[in-house]
Amino acid sequence: MRKALLFLFIFIAINLNTYTSDHYLRLKTNNKTEHPETKALVYFSKLVERKTGNKILVEVKSDERENDVILLEQLSFGGISFALVDLDYLFSYVPSIKNLEKQDIEALNKELEKYNFIALSIYPRKKRAVFFRSKEIDHNENLTVVTVGSSYYVRQLQQDGFTSYTIELEDAAPLMLDFNIAGTDASIVDFAYSEAYPFSNFCYIREEESLPSVLVMNKKIFNALNKDEKLAIKEAARLSKNYAANLLKRAEKTIFNRLEKESTLMEFENG
Repeated sequence: MRKALLFLFIFIAINLNTYTSDHYLRLKTNNKTEHPETKALVYFSKLVERKTGNKILVEVKSDERENDVILLEQLSFGGISFALVDLDYLFSYVPSIKNLEKQDIEALNKELEKYNFIALSIYPRKKRAVFFRSKEIDHNENLTVVTVGSSYYVRQLQQDGFTSYTIELEDAAPLMLDFNIAGTDASIVDFAYSEAYPFSNFCYIREEESLPSVLVMNKKIFNALNKDEKLAIKEAARLSKNYAANLLKRAEKTIFNRLEKESTLMEFENG
């Protein structure tokens, strides 16, 4: 009986908190729940709630089935309030964005003025690697390496001498079993949290890093907030970026240690 009353009290408290909030906003990512960036988004949501005295509640939802293009479409018409997307996908959705290599938040928002988006924070870049199924590959062959991301990474791989095309991360696992595919290029952290990781036996670290993820908000929803609420969201986004940087750094170190321990790191020159 006491347990039932306790659960009832908690249920009422949670729902009362929701109903007394001025804004209930939804944030989506296609990273897994345990991914460092998703944890940073949860941290962001808690900061927003605390800084606004629970006047703004942010629900963080992780859905691996929805790619960044789908998230941006949902964001543009207000189906969701926030999305974490890769900068290269934002570039494909907003072709006017230039200078992908040297983006800062002010420059990015200047180019987003015509669109219904506002960039709140640019998360840290992530190290990339090509993950191979086997070390027994012919360096003189024209090797096919699929890449998780946009055509931006395809061009990089082609410059390295590979044949390449883009895929979604969820499609990487079956392709790692395809003998026509030599390997998969991806962010080390993203790949390590995917179903494809157990199928890779060797990898080499690339000099190029991933373009950063960007926390983007629907501009109309942002403009509907009062001054203090806007400041709270911007500050929470800034702090979540620092939080993400620490989590990503620790995750990459852990993954590197595991790769070195398993003797799966390799040097590779194509051609």
